[in-house]
Amino acid sequence: MPANKCYSTREQVLDELLRKECGATVNEMMERCNNALREAGFKEVSAQNTILNDMENIENRYGDDAKIEKLRDPLDRRIVYYRYINRDFSVYKVELTMTEAQCLRSAMDVLSRFQGLPQNSWITEMDIRMSNFLKNETGRRQIVGFDTIPNYSGNKHLKPLFEAIVKQQTLTLDCVLMNGRELLFDVWPYFIKQSGHSWFLIAANVKNGQLDGYGLDGIKAIRECGIPYQPCSTDLEKYFDERVGASSSWTYREPVTITLVANAEAQKFLMASPIHHTQKVIRTLDNGDVILQIHVVYTRELLDKLCRFGGDITVLSPVDMRHTVARCHAEALRHYGYNVDLDSLDDIVTDGADAMAMDNPVLELPHPVTGKTMKVLNLAIEKQELDRILSGEKTQECREIHPSTMMRYIETDEDDFEREDSNGSSIPIIYDAIQFVTFDTPEPESALVEIKDTWTQMFTNKDNGEVITYQYQKTDWIAEQVIYELGEKYRM
Repeated sequence: MPANKCYSTREQVLDELLRKECGATVNEMMERCNNALREAGFKEVSAQNTILNDMENIENRYGDDAKIEKLRDPLDRRIVYYRYINRDFSVYKVELTMTEAQCLRSAMDVLSRFQGLPQNSWITEMDIRMSNFLKNETGRRQIVGFDTIPNYSGNKHLKPLFEAIVKQQTLTLDCVLMNGRELLFDVWPYFIKQSGHSWFLIAANVKNGQLDGYGLDGIKAIRECGIPYQPCSTDLEKYFDERVGASSSWTYREPVTITLVANAEAQKFLMASPIHHTQKVIRTLDNGDVILQIHVVYTRELLDKLCRFGGDITVLSPVDMRHTVARCHAEALRHYGYNVDLDSLDDIVTDGADAMAMDNPVLELPHPVTGKTMKVLNLAIEKQELDRILSGEKTQECREIHPSTMMRYIETDEDDFEREDSNGSSIPIIYDAIQFVTFDTPEPESALVEIKDTWTQMFTNKDNGEVITYQYQKTDWIAEQVIYELGEKYRM
């Protein structure tokens, strides 16, 4: 293996790119390497074979853990992406022997005397990395998770935060939020974690004891606080195991089950690079799409991953995550000139059950007892909701009426406009029963439930009592729902 600074610079860049979920082409690797080489004052690479040889050197030096695979672009088979088969691998995670560790520790003890000199600022970063890796005689646990260290504004906080964790000091963080507000937080610092190209301090808020991730690039200043230090009572290994990334959670602090549909394009990547280690296939649909589930805490990084696939995946549940992803896509469309009313978006987006529309929404089935032919509405439903219905806990089923689903729920005229009664309410289609079928279980579970009564209901503003409306395809629509009063239940 070439033992020179140019190769080391290229190896660092290649290691970062090979760990990406989507990998990188040789051209991308060559461009990124040349950018890094120019910044370091080295000669640029002029041949792709240099990059290919570098990847071969990484495989030969680090063994099976560093094996690299090729992925061809599904739209252009001539384009090849390279990535580690094991993307948890990094050349910077390879363990040293005891002799090597002792030699490095001795070298760092000498180099650390030069910290503080402007030309030796790199020693601070190296000292943190080596101290974290080598630990010390007391057997202190690892307190920093390293990946790569990009040059960004949070770097200046790495050393003082590391020292505060080692010394168990309570800190006051002067933080600038995304909206520009400046707030002070008294925290007990426990861990420093890199996620993507950002660093986060994992610390407990002294005020409420809540564990949060504070982005280092949002920290304006750090100072020691006189409040006594409280050790971490949370299993940090489990903490990171339950989430994507390291940012603070929003809406939920505990893991929730997220159900989504992935088409053929998304499956190619999701099967090779799961969103989270809990990802599992629930069912394969007739059209080739698959229903997936993950059990994870809500984080910003999770939302970024879900939005990255665009229209190739659809979140079915929970409803708040479904609406959040829809809002992200809608906001993006607005930047491209599309007229999307974000205030009425929640009225437009159907729930996950309606998104799993049945091929045959209306059936004729015999009554399980009398044998009489019944007009039956076929609906998809979440397993937990079906269980609530069968147990008697849930006695009504409500479905919002949207332009894409109204033909299933309400009567329409010859021009496909909804029929209204004397009070202006939509007239519901009358069914004898509903056949509920689960969409989030490996094998579909179903039940036939009789309908005792049916009516529609408009949504009104809580403040002024006015009917809520929204625009869909430049037409005003009333926000309303159909309500089914449920009767006898028969598991099928």
